[in-house]
Amino acid sequence: MSNKPQGSFPAHWLFLFVVSVGMAFWQAGEFDAERQTLPPSRRGEIIVAAHPLEPPPKFLDLGLYNYPKQAGMVLGITSSDLIVLQNNDEVYAVDRDGQTQWKYADPDTKQGGFWHESGIVQGDRIFAFCQKGKMHILRSAGEEERTVPVGPDVSPRVFLPNGNLLLERMPRSRQLTLTVLKPTGEQVGVEELGPIIDYRYYLGGGGHGPFYYATAAEPGVVNGKTLLTAIGANGKRQWQKTLPASATPSYVSPEGVFYHCCSPEFTATGPDGKRLWASTVPKEDGIVTVLCSEYILGQTQGELFFQRCTDLLALATKDGEVRTVAVPFKKAPYNSLPGRMMPDGTMVMMADYLYRIDSNGKPLWRFAPDLRGDFFHAELQPYAMATNGDVFVLSNLPEVYCITAEGRKRWVYRGKYIGGQLRVLSNMSGLLVIESGGGVGTFALQFAAHDEEVEAKR
Repeated sequence: MSNKPQGSFPAHWLFLFVVSVGMAFWQAGEFDAERQTLPPSRRGEIIVAAHPLEPPPKFLDLGLYNYPKQAGMVLGITSSDLIVLQNNDEVYAVDRDGQTQWKYADPDTKQGGFWHESGIVQGDRIFAFCQKGKMHILRSAGEEERTVPVGPDVSPRVFLPNGNLLLERMPRSRQLTLTVLKPTGEQVGVEELGPIIDYRYYLGGGGHGPFYYATAAEPGVVNGKTLLTAIGANGKRQWQKTLPASATPSYVSPEGVFYHCCSPEFTATGPDGKRLWASTVPKEDGIVTVLCSEYILGQTQGELFFQRCTDLLALATKDGEVRTVAVPFKKAPYNSLPGRMMPDGTMVMMADYLYRIDSNGKPLWRFAPDLRGDFFHAELQPYAMATNGDVFVLSNLPEVYCITAEGRKRWVYRGKYIGGQLRVLSNMSGLLVIESGGGVGTFALQFAAHDEEVEAKR
C-alpha cells in the first residue's frame, strides 16, 4: 500500500503547470513587441497586460455635464491655442491646462440662450449664434466685437475661401436654406435646397470647394434617389444631380471628387458634376452585406480604400479598377472591422486584435488591448495619429490608448466619460480633446508631448 499522503499534487503535473504559465506570459509579451511577421491569431492564448512606457495622462474637465450645468461642446481652437466651448448659457475659452480664461454670457438668455454647438472659430475670432436670431462676434480675449441680427434657426457650416461664412437655416418647415454672410454680418446670397428630412454635408476640395449636400425628402431616399448639390467656393449652387439609393457611404477627395458607394455601382463625380467612372464592387461570398458596415477610409497613392464587411478593397482613382487587399488577420462573418486611414496613408483596423497595415496589407504591428474583468476582448476604434507615429484609439470598456509607431502601449487612460458619439480634436501637442456624445460634454487628456498631433481621416 502506498504511503503517499492523500490530496498531494504530483510533481510532474506541477512542472507542466509552471511551464504552461511561463509560456503564456512569454507569448503575451509578443503582442506589444516590434514585429513585422505576425503568427495567426489564437483566441485561446492568455493575454497579460503590457506595462505602459509612460504614466497615464492627466484628466481635464473642460465642460462635462453636471446638473443643472449644461455640457460644453467645442466650437474650435483659436490661433493662440485657446479651446473655445459653448453651452446654452455661455461661450467660454479654456487654455491647454484646463483653466477657464474668459466667459461670455448671452444677453438674451431668457429668450433661449445660445444654439447648442452652434458656433465657429476662425483664427482669433469666434462667431456664436443665439436662439433669438443674433450672431455674436467675439475676439479671442472674450470681448464682443459686434452683434448682428441674422434670424432664427441658423447654424454656421464653413468659412468660404473668400472669407465669407456659409450658414444653414433649417426651420420647422424643414426647408433647408443656405445663406452667405460677410464676416461683418452683411448678407451676400441665399440658396434654397428645398424640403428636407435627412441631409449630409461634405467638405470638399481641401476646404476650397465645392461643398456638397446630399439631401432626401425621406430618410435616405427621394423616390429611390438622393439629390447631390454642389455649392461653389462663392457659396452659390453650381449643379445638382441624383444618386442611386442612399448617399452613404460617400467620400470627397482633396481634389473635390465625390465618391459614392455602391448600389448598383461605385461612382466618381468630378467637381464639375461630370461622372468620371463607375465600377462594380464584387460581393463577398456567403456574407449578408446588409448586416455589415461599409466605410470609405480615404485615399492614398492614387487609390481609394473601401471596407465592406470583412473585405478591404482599393479602387484606382483614375479609372475605378478594383483590387482586393490581402489583410493579415482572420476574417469572420458579420465582423465589420472598424478602421481609419492615418495621415501617412497607413490604415489601423480592428479585427481579432488591432492591426496597422500599409496600402498593400503588409502588417506593421499588432496590438492586444488589456484584459479587464469579464471582458475577453475589447473593441478598439482608432481616432487620431501624431506626426511621430503614435496612434490614439478608444475602446468600448471605456478607455483611451496611446500606441507607439512600433505598436507598443505608451499609456492607457480609463474613465467613465468615454462613450457615445465621439469627436476627437488633437491638433495641440500633448493634449487630446475628446467630446463625448449623449450630452456628456468635453474633456481633455494632458500627456507628455512628443510631437504635434494630427487628426486621422475617415
